[in-house]
Amino acid sequence: MPRDAAQSEIDDVESSIVDLTMLPALMDIPITSGPDVMDCRVGAVIHDFNNSLQAIVSVLNLLQCRISPGSIKDFDHLMDIALTSTDKAHLRVRELASCMKERASSARPTVIDDVVRSLQPLLVATIGDDIAVNLRLAAHGKKVLCEARDIENVLVNLVNNARDAMPAGGALLIETVVVPPGEERSYSFVGLQVADTGMGMSPDAIEYACRAYYSTKGPAKGSGLGLWSVKDFTDRHGGQLSIRSSEGLGTAVQILLPVA
Repeated sequence: MPRDAAQSEIDDVESSIVDLTMLPALMDIPITSGPDVMDCRVGAVIHDFNNSLQAIVSVLNLLQCRISPGSIKDFDHLMDIALTSTDKAHLRVRELASCMKERASSARPTVIDDVVRSLQPLLVATIGDDIAVNLRLAAHGKKVLCEARDIENVLVNLVNNARDAMPAGGALLIETVVVPPGEERSYSFVGLQVADTGMGMSPDAIEYACRAYYSTKGPAKGSGLGLWSVKDFTDRHGGQLSIRSSEGLGTAVQILLPVA
């Protein structure tokens, strides 16, 4: 292959390589209302990672053409291992993309009160004996359009936060309500609220509470992703999240989801 043509081919490959160190920045996309925000983030990562794999395959194929047989010990064997590994990686990317499509189309109406009741034994066992857990369920069988596991994840995150805010014990109340249509909307919401009698939050902490990686628990305890994930889930399903808290008096976090 002429030098100019070879260099042109190498330049084409290099220009297609995605800097994988930039992929975490995709997680800094601002949280906005509307469906499929998280799916868009994951989709962007899949797309760029797939491009990177393709660039790696192109480089390997170029090496296979440029290096003389026998000039490097076990070269053909090592090349086969590398190409087989990239084939497997491509397969995993396709599987992940397929799972995203299935998840997007599999959401079904969920009775939120049923999810809370079924999860109560686990929550009680997790939170410990020094915190009293009470339920006040008044959604009256209303459904929301999401998977039960999503509601479970929300509850676990909120209850874990409440537990950490009550190191000396206290009381936890999990409530559901139906919020009727208002002046600005023609549909009802189902409300899910977790309230504790813990140490509470300052106004500044409330303002930043739903930002990714923000935590008041210290670097060794909190990831800062619990409330962020709850807010992200709520936004993706057309809902609202609110926090009411006073230092020394406790915190109440409520999400509102449209009735299915």
